[in-house]
Amino acid sequence: MADWAGLQHDLVIEIAERVPSMESYNSLGAVCKSWRDAATKGHLNQKAFEGPWLMHAEKGEEKGSSPEQQQQEGMREFSSVSLGGKTRKIFLPEASKKRCLSCRDWLLVVAEDEIQACLLHPLSRVQINLPKLNNLPHYDSMISYNLHFVEKVVLSADPSSTSDFIVIVIWGRRNRLGLCKPGDTSWTAMDEWLDPFFDIVYCNNKLYALDWDSRVVTCDVDGQKFHQVFALPPQLIPKKYLVEFWEKFLIVYRHIDIQEDFYKTEGFTVFEVNIEDGTSVEVKDLGNKALFLGYNSSFSIECSDFNNCKPNCIYFTDDSMDIYLSFEEGGGKDMGIL
Repeated sequence: MADWAGLQHDLVIEIAERVPSMESYNSLGAVCKSWRDAATKGHLNQKAFEGPWLMHAEKGEEKGSSPEQQQQEGMREFSSVSLGGKTRKIFLPEASKKRCLSCRDWLLVVAEDEIQACLLHPLSRVQINLPKLNNLPHYDSMISYNLHFVEKVVLSADPSSTSDFIVIVIWGRRNRLGLCKPGDTSWTAMDEWLDPFFDIVYCNNKLYALDWDSRVVTCDVDGQKFHQVFALPPQLIPKKYLVEFWEKFLIVYRHIDIQEDFYKTEGFTVFEVNIEDGTSVEVKDLGNKALFLGYNSSFSIECSDFNNCKPNCIYFTDDSMDIYLSFEEGGGKDMGIL
Protein backbone atom coordinates (compact mmCIF):
# COMPACT_ATOMS: atom_id res chain seq x y z
CA MET A 1 0.00 0.00 0.00
CA ALA A 2 1.32 3.45 -0.92
CA ASP A 3 2.40 5.70 1.95
CA TRP A 4 0.95 8.99 0.74
CA ALA A 5 1.73 10.70 4.05
CA GLY A 6 5.40 9.84 3.55
CA LEU A 7 5.84 11.81 0.32
CA GLN A 8 8.38 14.60 0.51
CA HIS A 9 6.82 17.96 1.33
CA ASP A 10 8.24 19.61 -1.80
CA LEU A 11 6.58 16.95 -3.93
CA VAL A 12 3.22 17.45 -2.22
CA ILE A 13 3.49 21.19 -2.90
CA GLU A 14 4.28 20.43 -6.55
CA ILE A 15 1.09 18.36 -6.73
CA ALA A 16 -0.97 21.12 -5.08
CA GLU A 17 0.31 23.67 -7.58
CA ARG A 18 -0.93 21.50 -10.45
CA VAL A 19 -4.44 20.85 -9.12
CA PRO A 20 -6.82 21.71 -11.99
CA SER A 21 -10.07 22.43 -10.16
CA MET A 22 -11.71 23.43 -6.92
CA GLU A 23 -13.18 19.94 -6.43
CA SER A 24 -9.78 18.29 -6.81
CA TYR A 25 -8.20 20.70 -4.36
CA ASN A 26 -10.91 19.81 -1.85
CA SER A 27 -10.00 16.12 -2.26
CA LEU A 28 -6.28 16.88 -1.96
CA GLY A 29 -6.71 18.16 1.58
CA ALA A 30 -8.61 15.02 2.58
CA VAL A 31 -5.73 12.61 1.84
CA CYS A 32 -3.81 13.11 5.11
CA LYS A 33 -2.51 15.84 7.43
CA SER A 34 0.65 16.65 5.44
CA TRP A 35 -1.40 17.04 2.26
CA ARG A 36 -3.96 19.13 4.14
CA ASP A 37 -1.20 21.42 5.38
CA ALA A 38 -0.03 21.96 1.80
CA ALA A 39 -3.62 22.69 0.80
CA THR A 40 -3.89 25.62 3.23
CA LYS A 41 -0.68 27.51 2.57
CA GLY A 42 -1.41 29.00 -0.81
CA HIS A 43 0.29 26.32 -2.92
CA LEU A 44 -2.33 26.16 -5.64
CA ASN A 45 -2.98 26.70 -9.30
CA GLN A 46 -4.32 30.26 -9.35
CA LYS A 47 -6.18 29.76 -12.63
CA ALA A 48 -8.32 27.04 -11.05
CA PHE A 49 -9.41 29.29 -8.18
CA GLU A 50 -9.97 32.70 -9.67
CA GLY A 51 -12.44 34.45 -7.39
CA PRO A 52 -14.34 36.03 -5.90
CA TRP A 53 -16.64 33.07 -5.13
CA LEU A 54 -20.29 33.13 -4.12
CA MET A 55 -21.33 30.37 -1.74
CA HIS A 56 -24.85 29.14 -2.53
CA ALA A 57 -27.54 28.57 0.08
CA GLU A 58 -27.87 25.01 1.29
CA LYS A 59 -30.44 22.84 -0.46
CA GLY A 60 -33.14 21.16 1.63
CA GLU A 61 -32.68 17.59 2.83
CA GLU A 62 -35.12 15.01 1.54
CA LYS A 63 -36.71 12.54 3.95
CA GLY A 64 -35.64 8.90 3.62
CA SER A 65 -32.65 9.81 1.50
CA SER A 66 -30.14 7.11 0.53
CA PRO A 67 -26.43 7.26 1.54
CA GLU A 68 -25.65 8.51 -1.97
CA GLN A 69 -28.23 11.28 -1.60
CA GLN A 70 -26.90 12.17 1.84
CA GLN A 71 -23.43 12.47 0.27
CA GLN A 72 -24.88 14.93 -2.23
CA GLU A 73 -26.61 16.80 0.57
CA GLY A 74 -23.17 17.43 2.07
CA MET A 75 -22.12 19.18 -1.14
CA ARG A 76 -22.11 22.96 -1.38
CA GLU A 77 -22.11 24.96 -4.58
CA PHE A 78 -19.84 27.92 -5.27
CA SER A 79 -20.04 30.26 -8.27
CA SER A 80 -17.01 32.13 -9.55
CA VAL A 81 -17.34 35.70 -10.77
CA SER A 82 -14.07 35.39 -12.69
CA LEU A 83 -15.20 32.20 -14.40
CA GLY A 84 -18.37 33.82 -15.69
CA GLY A 85 -20.60 32.38 -12.98
CA LYS A 86 -19.35 28.83 -13.43
CA THR A 87 -20.52 26.65 -10.53
CA ARG A 88 -18.31 24.23 -8.63
CA LYS A 89 -19.40 21.62 -6.09
CA ILE A 90 -17.32 20.64 -3.08
CA PHE A 91 -18.05 18.26 -0.24
CA LEU A 92 -18.44 20.40 2.87
CA PRO A 93 -20.48 18.51 5.49
CA GLU A 94 -18.98 20.69 8.25
CA ALA A 95 -21.24 23.51 7.03
CA SER A 96 -24.40 21.40 6.84
CA LYS A 97 -27.41 23.03 8.53
CA LYS A 98 -25.19 25.85 9.77
CA ARG A 99 -25.04 29.56 9.05
CA CYS A 100 -21.90 30.78 7.31
CA LEU A 101 -20.29 34.22 7.26
CA SER A 102 -17.06 34.82 5.37
CA CYS A 103 -13.77 36.69 5.62
CA ARG A 104 -10.31 36.17 4.04
CA ASP A 105 -11.24 32.92 2.24
CA TRP A 106 -12.46 31.44 5.55
CA LEU A 107 -15.97 30.79 6.79
CA LEU A 108 -17.27 31.51 10.27
CA VAL A 109 -19.60 28.55 10.75
CA VAL A 110 -22.28 28.99 13.42
CA ALA A 111 -24.34 25.99 14.57
CA GLU A 112 -28.14 25.98 14.66
CA ASP A 113 -28.13 26.61 18.41
CA GLU A 114 -26.00 29.74 17.85
CA ILE A 115 -23.60 28.45 20.54
CA GLN A 116 -20.92 26.44 18.74
CA ALA A 117 -18.77 28.28 16.21
CA CYS A 118 -15.59 27.60 14.28
CA LEU A 119 -13.53 28.88 11.38
CA LEU A 120 -13.66 26.57 8.36
CA HIS A 121 -11.50 26.65 5.24
CA PRO A 122 -13.89 25.52 2.48
CA LEU A 123 -11.22 23.92 0.29
CA SER A 124 -9.05 22.03 2.76
CA ARG A 125 -11.87 21.64 5.33
CA VAL A 126 -9.47 22.60 8.09
CA GLN A 127 -11.40 23.75 11.18
CA ILE A 128 -10.32 26.09 13.97
CA ASN A 129 -12.57 25.80 16.99
CA LEU A 130 -13.68 29.01 18.68
CA PRO A 131 -15.10 29.64 22.17
CA LYS A 132 -18.82 29.09 22.70
CA LEU A 133 -20.84 32.19 21.90
CA ASN A 134 -23.17 31.90 24.89
CA ASN A 135 -20.55 33.33 27.25
CA LEU A 136 -21.27 36.77 25.73
CA PRO A 137 -23.92 38.91 27.50
CA HIS A 138 -27.60 38.77 26.51
CA TYR A 139 -27.24 35.52 24.59
CA ASP A 140 -30.45 34.04 26.06
CA SER A 141 -32.60 37.06 25.17
CA MET A 142 -31.42 36.99 21.54
CA ILE A 143 -32.13 33.30 21.07
CA SER A 144 -35.56 33.57 22.72
CA TYR A 145 -36.54 35.98 19.92
CA ASN A 146 -35.19 33.54 17.29
CA LEU A 147 -32.60 36.09 16.16
CA HIS A 148 -29.11 35.43 14.86
CA PHE A 149 -26.51 36.21 17.50
CA VAL A 150 -23.59 37.04 15.17
CA GLU A 151 -23.97 39.42 12.24
CA LYS A 152 -20.46 39.96 10.87
CA VAL A 153 -16.90 38.71 11.21
CA VAL A 154 -13.43 40.00 10.31
CA LEU A 155 -10.00 38.47 10.80
CA SER A 156 -6.89 40.44 11.61
CA ALA A 157 -4.77 38.06 9.49
CA ASP A 158 -5.14 34.93 7.36
CA PRO A 159 -5.17 31.83 9.61
CA SER A 160 -3.66 29.87 6.71
CA SER A 161 -0.48 31.92 7.07
CA THR A 162 -0.18 32.58 10.79
CA SER A 163 -1.49 31.48 14.18
CA ASP A 164 -1.23 35.06 15.41
CA PHE A 165 -4.66 36.36 14.42
CA ILE A 166 -7.77 37.82 16.04
CA VAL A 167 -11.41 37.00 15.27
CA ILE A 168 -13.72 39.99 15.69
CA VAL A 169 -17.53 39.76 15.43
CA ILE A 170 -20.58 42.00 15.59
CA TRP A 171 -22.95 40.31 18.06
CA GLY A 172 -26.14 40.71 20.08
CA ARG A 173 -29.23 42.90 19.92
CA ARG A 174 -27.20 46.10 20.20
CA ASN A 175 -24.66 45.00 17.57
CA ARG A 176 -21.69 45.19 19.91
CA LEU A 177 -18.19 43.93 19.17
CA GLY A 178 -16.48 40.86 20.57
CA LEU A 179 -13.15 39.20 19.94
CA CYS A 180 -11.14 36.07 20.62
CA LYS A 181 -7.67 34.76 19.83
CA PRO A 182 -6.44 31.21 19.22
CA GLY A 183 -6.41 29.35 22.51
CA ASP A 184 -8.98 31.58 24.24
CA THR A 185 -11.67 29.75 26.18
CA SER A 186 -14.17 32.61 26.03
CA TRP A 187 -15.03 35.65 23.95
CA THR A 188 -14.15 39.14 25.14
CA ALA A 189 -17.00 41.65 24.95
CA MET A 190 -15.48 44.95 23.88
CA ASP A 191 -16.48 48.26 25.44
CA GLU A 192 -19.91 49.56 24.55
CA TRP A 193 -20.26 52.46 22.14
CA LEU A 194 -23.00 55.06 21.74
CA ASP A 195 -24.84 53.22 18.97
CA PRO A 196 -25.01 49.75 17.36
CA PHE A 197 -22.40 48.89 14.76
CA PHE A 198 -23.20 48.07 11.13
CA ASP A 199 -19.83 47.00 9.74
CA ILE A 200 -16.20 46.44 10.71
CA VAL A 201 -12.84 46.52 8.92
CA TYR A 202 -9.41 45.52 10.18
CA CYS A 203 -6.44 47.21 8.52
CA ASN A 204 -3.05 48.65 9.47
CA ASN A 205 -3.25 46.83 12.81
CA LYS A 206 -6.38 48.71 13.81
CA LEU A 207 -10.06 47.94 13.94
CA TYR A 208 -12.47 50.38 12.29
CA ALA A 209 -16.23 50.22 12.82
CA LEU A 210 -19.24 52.03 11.33
CA ASP A 211 -22.15 52.77 13.66
CA TRP A 212 -25.87 53.56 13.26
CA ASP A 213 -25.27 57.33 13.02
CA SER A 214 -22.63 56.94 10.28
CA ARG A 215 -19.75 57.53 12.65
CA VAL A 216 -16.47 55.71 12.04
CA VAL A 217 -14.63 54.75 15.22
CA THR A 218 -11.34 52.98 15.70
CA CYS A 219 -9.62 51.15 18.50
CA ASP A 220 -6.58 49.14 19.37
CA VAL A 221 -8.08 45.72 20.08
CA ASP A 222 -5.75 45.30 23.07
CA GLY A 223 -6.79 48.59 24.65
CA GLN A 224 -10.40 48.31 23.45
CA LYS A 225 -11.08 52.03 23.86
CA PHE A 226 -13.09 53.47 20.98
CA HIS A 227 -12.55 56.94 19.63
CA GLN A 228 -14.33 58.62 16.75
CA VAL A 229 -12.32 59.45 13.64
CA PHE A 230 -15.05 60.49 11.19
CA ALA A 231 -18.79 61.14 10.89
CA LEU A 232 -21.28 61.72 8.08
CA PRO A 233 -24.60 63.45 8.84
CA PRO A 234 -26.92 60.81 10.40
CA GLN A 235 -29.35 59.15 7.98
CA LEU A 236 -32.05 56.55 8.66
CA ILE A 237 -30.71 53.93 6.27
CA PRO A 238 -31.41 50.26 7.17
CA LYS A 239 -28.11 48.97 5.75
CA LYS A 240 -24.69 50.61 5.82
CA TYR A 241 -21.25 49.26 4.98
CA LEU A 242 -17.65 50.26 5.60
CA VAL A 243 -15.16 49.26 2.90
CA GLU A 244 -11.40 49.63 2.78
CA PHE A 245 -10.67 51.19 -0.59
CA TRP A 246 -7.01 51.55 -1.55
CA GLU A 247 -5.79 53.20 1.67
CA LYS A 248 -9.08 55.07 2.00
CA PHE A 249 -12.52 54.17 3.30
CA LEU A 250 -15.94 54.10 1.68
CA ILE A 251 -19.23 54.39 3.53
CA VAL A 252 -21.95 52.75 1.46
CA TYR A 253 -25.70 53.24 1.99
CA ARG A 254 -28.01 50.51 0.67
CA HIS A 255 -31.47 51.73 -0.35
CA ILE A 256 -34.14 49.01 -0.01
CA ASP A 257 -37.70 49.30 -1.27
CA ILE A 258 -39.93 47.46 1.22
CA GLN A 259 -43.41 46.56 0.03
CA GLU A 260 -46.17 44.46 1.58
CA ASP A 261 -45.08 41.22 -0.08
CA PHE A 262 -41.49 41.83 -1.22
CA TYR A 263 -38.37 43.91 -0.69
CA LYS A 264 -35.70 44.88 -3.20
CA THR A 265 -32.45 46.86 -3.27
CA GLU A 266 -32.96 49.88 -5.51
CA GLY A 267 -29.49 51.34 -5.39
CA PHE A 268 -26.51 52.48 -3.35
CA THR A 269 -25.00 55.81 -2.32
CA VAL A 270 -21.23 55.78 -1.86
CA PHE A 271 -19.07 58.28 0.02
CA GLU A 272 -15.29 58.34 0.11
CA VAL A 273 -14.15 59.54 3.51
CA ASN A 274 -10.83 60.92 4.64
CA ILE A 275 -10.33 60.06 8.29
CA GLU A 276 -7.25 62.28 8.44
CA ASP A 277 -8.95 65.61 7.71
CA GLY A 278 -12.62 64.70 8.24
CA THR A 279 -13.72 65.41 4.66
CA SER A 280 -15.94 63.32 2.41
CA VAL A 281 -17.10 63.28 -1.19
CA GLU A 282 -19.87 61.33 -2.88
CA VAL A 283 -18.49 58.79 -5.34
CA LYS A 284 -20.38 58.54 -8.63
CA ASP A 285 -17.94 56.25 -10.41
CA LEU A 286 -15.83 53.43 -8.93
CA GLY A 287 -13.63 53.34 -12.01
CA ASN A 288 -12.14 49.92 -12.68
CA LYS A 289 -13.07 48.67 -9.22
CA ALA A 290 -15.99 46.72 -7.76
CA LEU A 291 -17.45 46.29 -4.29
CA PHE A 292 -18.76 43.11 -2.65
CA LEU A 293 -21.33 43.55 0.12
CA GLY A 294 -23.47 41.20 2.20
CA TYR A 295 -22.88 38.81 5.10
CA ASN A 296 -19.28 38.60 3.90
CA SER A 297 -16.70 41.02 5.22
CA SER A 298 -17.07 43.99 2.87
CA PHE A 299 -14.27 44.29 0.32
CA SER A 300 -13.24 45.87 -2.98
CA ILE A 301 -11.19 44.55 -5.90
CA GLU A 302 -9.39 45.84 -8.98
CA CYS A 303 -11.40 44.36 -11.86
CA SER A 304 -8.41 44.12 -14.17
CA ASP A 305 -7.03 41.47 -11.79
CA PHE A 306 -10.05 39.19 -12.34
CA ASN A 307 -11.60 38.02 -15.58
CA ASN A 308 -15.30 38.79 -16.17
CA CYS A 309 -15.59 41.06 -13.13
CA LYS A 310 -17.70 44.09 -14.02
CA PRO A 311 -16.02 47.43 -13.22
CA ASN A 312 -17.86 50.29 -11.53
CA CYS A 313 -20.36 47.85 -9.99
CA ILE A 314 -21.52 46.66 -6.60
CA TYR A 315 -22.10 42.93 -6.14
CA PHE A 316 -24.50 42.30 -3.25
CA THR A 317 -26.26 39.47 -1.45
CA ASP A 318 -29.30 39.49 0.85
CA ASP A 319 -28.26 40.31 4.41
CA SER A 320 -31.53 41.92 5.54
CA MET A 321 -32.42 39.34 8.18
CA ASP A 322 -34.63 41.76 10.12
CA ILE A 323 -36.73 42.32 6.98
CA TYR A 324 -36.49 38.66 5.99
CA LEU A 325 -38.12 37.52 9.25
CA SER A 326 -41.09 39.85 8.82
CA PHE A 327 -42.22 38.11 5.60
CA GLU A 328 -44.32 34.96 5.85
CA GLU A 329 -42.48 33.34 2.93
CA GLY A 330 -39.09 34.55 4.08
CA GLY A 331 -36.57 36.23 1.85
CA GLY A 332 -32.98 35.74 0.81
CA LYS A 333 -33.52 36.70 -2.82
CA ASP A 334 -32.40 40.33 -2.74
CA MET A 335 -29.10 39.90 -4.54
CA GLY A 336 -27.55 41.06 -7.76
CA ILE A 337 -25.20 43.55 -9.41
CA LEU A 338 -25.80 47.30 -9.64
